[in-house]
Amino acid sequence: MTPIRDLFLGIDVGTQGTKAMLVDVDSRAVVGRGSVSYGLIEGLGPGCAEQDPMTWHEAATDAVRGALAACGASAESVRGIGVAGQQHGAVLLDETYGPVRPAKLWCDTSTEAQAAALSAQLGRPIPTGFTAPKLRYIADEETESWERTRYVMLPHDFINAGLCRDLFTDVGDASGTGYLDVDRGEWDATAMEAVAPGLCERVPRIVASDGVAGELVPESAERLGLKAGTPISSGGGDNMLSAIGAGATRPGAVVSSLGTSGTVFAFTRRGVVDPTGGVAAFRASSTEVVGGPAGHLPLVCVMNCTQVLEELRGLTGKGHR
Repeated sequence: MTPIRDLFLGIDVGTQGTKAMLVDVDSRAVVGRGSVSYGLIEGLGPGCAEQDPMTWHEAATDAVRGALAACGASAESVRGIGVAGQQHGAVLLDETYGPVRPAKLWCDTSTEAQAAALSAQLGRPIPTGFTAPKLRYIADEETESWERTRYVMLPHDFINAGLCRDLFTDVGDASGTGYLDVDRGEWDATAMEAVAPGLCERVPRIVASDGVAGELVPESAERLGLKAGTPISSGGGDNMLSAIGAGATRPGAVVSSLGTSGTVFAFTRRGVVDPTGGVAAFRASSTEVVGGPAGHLPLVCVMNCTQVLEELRGLTGKGHR
């Protein structure tokens, strides 16, 4: 009888698609992969970039089932689940955890005026891509949607909510909202009040990145082909978790990530404050040692990266090399 392997499942909810990956603990090898592609909602106004969160939900289901089928893994072999996600997206949920409206994404620039107003009001740069301007826009321009909103989540939080029917986030992804006190790693009540009325009562609790945040509920286990009760970590933003994968968990390593956006970042023990806003003052989702002091992840981003390369490749018929 073939022994049950110890596998861990990773899910990455991106802008162009969702991927799932199974890693064997003993060999540290990737043994199964699954992916589903999708795009943005079409026909929106200038600068708008939105997706239906249920698209991620359905894509994650198919990607996980694909990864399991790729290696013939059993439900019992999966020992834990971690979710990464595109940062900054404004996911508004009602009492049933159902989306109130499509999510405004990190690459949505229709909220430029709200970002400028918040920056002036709070006395620090709030980039257009952050979550805060999107919420300010919805609260001001779509009052009915805001009034229907019971919970405000980030994309990876939304997937976790579907897995364990609980609401939480991690400090790394939360630091990209614009309303987290990055030094203390706690929600900033003053900033939240400036962003939108009642935001303080709509955010999830912050859970440490190196602990178990929840367990897979039976209905989600059946949907995914996994075992109920499987531990789930708090997960994090895609940049924070790619830093861990690339070894940027201590000072010295610098990482460049090329995706829909392009980023360069590094782990630091102290936060880096750029008064121009060009460097994002993110928190890291890791520490130099487990249980050690909190780390930071200063990051520089360009919003349009590999999509340009893909369009050029399509026009020329050339490969990636």
